[in-house]
Amino acid sequence: TISLDLVNGDEINFVELLTAADELTLTDLVDYMQEHIINMDRNWFQQNIVQVFNTVSIPKFVLDSNILDRKHTALICSWIDRKEDTAIYLPNENPYNLKLLLRGTRDGFLVEDFRKRCFNQGPTLIVIQTSSSKSGKAIIGGYNSSSWTGSNKFTHSAESFIFSLRNDSHSYISTLSRIVTENDAISDDDSHFIGFGHGDLYIFKGSCQKKDYMYGILDKNKFSMDELEVFQVVKDLETLQIP
Repeated sequence: TISLDLVNGDEINFVELLTAADELTLTDLVDYMQEHIINMDRNWFQQNIVQVFNTVSIPKFVLDSNILDRKHTALICSWIDRKEDTAIYLPNENPYNLKLLLRGTRDGFLVEDFRKRCFNQGPTLIVIQTSSSKSGKAIIGGYNSSSWTGSNKFTHSAESFIFSLRNDSHSYISTLSRIVTENDAISDDDSHFIGFGHGDLYIFKGSCQKKDYMYGILDKNKFSMDELEVFQVVKDLETLQIP
């Protein structure tokens, strides 16, 4: 535990600490320190406003999620671009905008809700917060590099993957499972078999058993959903190289 004296400290030291906190993506601490600096000495703040706000980088996109934080999305989007483990995106460098299409607790958990909101939307990211079990909660999901259409066929993809994340802001333990059988990557079903592979992740069946992807993503084959979110995945045009 680190003890900080935010009453008798030097304002410049606060700015330096604010910079370090932002680089470590300690969002709660950054917000608290910004508020404290403002309340501490309004005259000093007004004179140094540019210095204060230049220490904190502003993300390009607003993340609307009850499941993921910016560190999670930076990691997942690094997987989309096949980044090496040593070169994953920092949260403020993430070139992808995740636009919320469906939230289970808001829009419903039914296949019909998914059809209405998520079909024909281009590449999508599905994220599930599982219910508590002996092994605790987990975040699982999958990336579909093409559209869900309800064709009742398996569709080819070399870029799709499924994953799991430990639901712990202090941990980076994760499982990335890329497609092996590319022709069976996406179960583009119109009903309860919507998902990835031949059951590697069936969203509405609540099942995940290794079939066509590299690894299983849970230590059991069944799960229940506390929350479901589906995002349209859009890459920032500014990051694309135009010849």
